Amino acid sequence: MTLVATSLTAPRGLILLAATDNGVAAVELMTTRDAFSDGLERRLGSKVGWVDAEEPEERGQIAAALANLRAATDFLVQMSGSDHVHRAPDQIPLDLADRPAWDQAVLGAVRAIPWGETRSYGDVARAIGRPGAARAVGGAVGR
Repeated sequence: MTLVATSLTAPRGLILLAATDNGVAAVELMTTRDAFSDGLERRLGSKVGWVDAEEPEERGQIAAALANLRAATDFLVQMSGSDHVHRAPDQIPLDLADRPAWDQAVLGAVRAIPWGETRSYGDVARAIGRPGAARAVGGAVGR
């Protein structure tokens, strides 16, 4: 599996992102590169290759992962510097293969929320047919 990562400096601090050929695998705030890499390598069982988000020169076998990483970084840059975002987050591919089925169901329901709207954890729990599972939804979103 190809796993690439990059970092962005945003007004509120460092954003770390990682992607595979299938989609974005992780986004974290307020952590270090080393902690981010260690966690990803343990979770996904693959070595992290760091790239510069502004100058991704690597091609070939990691082109798909870089494209997924670029989609996520472009979205975050647009979101932090503009009132109008040109790419909805549901258009960014995600790689959730290592996540439990519950997390995948929750995140699928969260991605289905129309851009600019909000839902409570209880709303999401009802949407996936588990009306009493609001706290568990919150846990899945947090992970």
